[in-house]
Amino acid sequence: MVGWGPEAMISRYTIVLSTLLLVGCVTHPPRTAADVVSQVANHVRTGNVTAASMHLTQQAKARGLKWPSALAEAAQPVEIQRRATWRLKQVGLIGLSYGGSGWRINAGALNFLSSATPRNALKKFSRGILGSDYEMLVELLPKDERKRWSPGQLMRTMEEESVKTAWRALAASLAGGAYELICVDGKGECVVRLGGGRSLVMRKEAAHWKIVDILPFETYIPKPSRGETEG
Repeated sequence: MVGWGPEAMISRYTIVLSTLLLVGCVTHPPRTAADVVSQVANHVRTGNVTAASMHLTQQAKARGLKWPSALAEAAQPVEIQRRATWRLKQVGLIGLSYGGSGWRINAGALNFLSSATPRNALKKFSRGILGSDYEMLVELLPKDERKRWSPGQLMRTMEEESVKTAWRALAASLAGGAYELICVDGKGECVVRLGGGRSLVMRKEAAHWKIVDILPFETYIPKPSRGETEG
């Protein structure tokens, strides 16, 4: 039998207060692109992978993103109709799209990964290739090269039938750790040696490592068509 004495009143008060606190802690669904990135940033900082992944599209989830423990501060996104672009400070571009479930990150999700060490940058590079995340791959180029390449240009180059298989094989080798990393102390430069005479050249730019060159060049860059070589 439930009584109305002091102990019963305290018990009921505790239940009501606990319920109110739980309700107050509920995260409101994101309504704008800014809300999405803000909530993802907070989830990433606290290490809540499940909550952060809820704001990714299926395509972004398929890229096997592994969240770091911290995220750089971000500027406001630019929204255009049902798409938005967000540039994270010292990280890169994040793309979002709007659908039936609201705003979701659909491109550049791998930019949340760190490239502060050569090996982390190589993991990011391989996942970008396998996940076709060209926005992120452009961010892994050195500053002077980023001016020359757009995500669309890089996609057309890497998806060309004559070189596509070579890019995928390169990414698989990097993802599996089948390479030798040779770095020059104090120089901020590294060479990545893979089997079959393949190699990458890396250089540290500010706090991040970039992919400077890839060899042999003709294995990964399509030969120009006759029309491009004439005149």
